Amino acid sequence: LPGIPRAMTCAIAQSAMVPERLTGCCVLGILSASLGKKLQIQSGHDQFTRGNLYIMPSAASGTGKTKAFEHAAKPLHNCERIAMRQWKEDEFPDLEAERQLLEAQIAKTRRKGCTKRELADLIAALERIRERILSSPGLSVEDVTSQELASKLFHSGETLASLSPDAGNIVNNVLGRYSNIKRADDNIYLKAYSGDHCKVDRRSSPPICLESPCIAALWLVQPDKINTLLAEVILVEGGLLPRFLICHSNALPQEIDEQNPPPGIPAEVSSAYHELISTLIQSYRLSNNREPYIIRPNAAAMSALIGHYNTVVGQRKGKLRDINSFAARWNEQAWRIAVCL
Repeated sequence: LPGIPRAMTCAIAQSAMVPERLTGCCVLGILSASLGKKLQIQSGHDQFTRGNLYIMPSAASGTGKTKAFEHAAKPLHNCERIAMRQWKEDEFPDLEAERQLLEAQIAKTRRKGCTKRELADLIAALERIRERILSSPGLSVEDVTSQELASKLFHSGETLASLSPDAGNIVNNVLGRYSNIKRADDNIYLKAYSGDHCKVDRRSSPPICLESPCIAALWLVQPDKINTLLAEVILVEGGLLPRFLICHSNALPQEIDEQNPPPGIPAEVSSAYHELISTLIQSYRLSNNREPYIIRPNAAAMSALIGHYNTVVGQRKGKLRDINSFAARWNEQAWRIAVCL
């Protein structure tokens, strides 16, 4: 990790008494979540790669994983809270007033009689206002079903972060807790990783079509949840787990030395990290630019990444044959991490 994220990773590890491999995953996940899809790297002549990562570190209960997560995610949550407050104060009142006026106008129009076209125009205007009301500036979600996630993506510029310090419920959702046929419910995560077109059908409302959805995921889980997921063949062969960067942190509960208790996070480290995440969110995640910003790798960088790709391809034909679906993603993961760094 570069300077500011590295300093925050070390400071959180000391304060929460957890391994840096856990706090590093958290900080990298928040960097990824702060970018959305507005920053990409040209990874080939006509190929562009985004920086959205799926990261799943494990740590047992009582080892400090929630504290580590909260420190890393705090600036993103602060930005989200500020944006929501400003929207509620500046935009929502006018939108709500317009909604009520349109509903009253529709009721009046129906009473006095009108043409089908006149009523349709009013209903269409009301639906547009309702859509804008639903499009509040949320940056993240946690425990949602796939249909709810599709709806929230639609109303959030097709970009969201799925963040949880204890993602057991998210894992259960993916395993099909709310599916009538009790099978993996991972399609939207597959599509949102690569930015593929996605259509989600709903029972009581029109289907949702997403052109290029983007999700960054940071799911902290119990170690046994990773084993449960790896045992699900459909999640491996279907491609969801190979999209994840999985890390057993092996965090253990630590005793507190009364003479030398764990330090707090230095104010200058915390301030620099908060400013960095806020700047990334405003510059990329909330950017009004229609087109993404493109990173152009220099010749040395391109040579290094191509060399990495070729090395992995050679190993996939031999010693990595049994985990080919995971190894096939390694070079793409390297490009994605490069965007974040």
